[in-house]
Amino acid sequence: ENSDEARATMDTLVKKASGEIAAVMQLIAQKKAHATGLVVGELHKLEEQAKQAADRMTALKSSYKELAEKAVWQGVVRDATGRVHTVQESVSKAADAEGPFLLGVDELPLDETLAALRDCESSAAIANTAASTTKMFI
Repeated sequence: ENSDEARATMDTLVKKASGEIAAVMQLIAQKKAHATGLVVGELHKLEEQAKQAADRMTALKSSYKELAEKAVWQGVVRDATGRVHTVQESVSKAADAEGPFLLGVDELPLDETLAALRDCESSAAIANTAASTTKMFI
């Protein structure tokens, strides 16, 4: 949330600075139209400085945009990694739930067999749901 506030503040400041630079450039252009002699040369110097400031602001916007995009993608990767980890845990639990059937124990009591079967089905459903949601996310 702090990064969202920082991004909003930065965006506001960049827009304000860009607007101020544009206003200065417009004022210089107006003054140049009516200036003569030495004043034209000084206004030309100011115009070059304003253009340099505008170029720096453009570079700043570009850098800021790249950093903001990187932060967003880092969050997406972090979320995807967590989801994949959840799928791995769910699949591991499903595999553990299959244990009684894989051990070849044919003579489990009926109530234990039914409980193991319910646990296996439940674990498989959870793993399947986790995998499906992760697949949709990615």
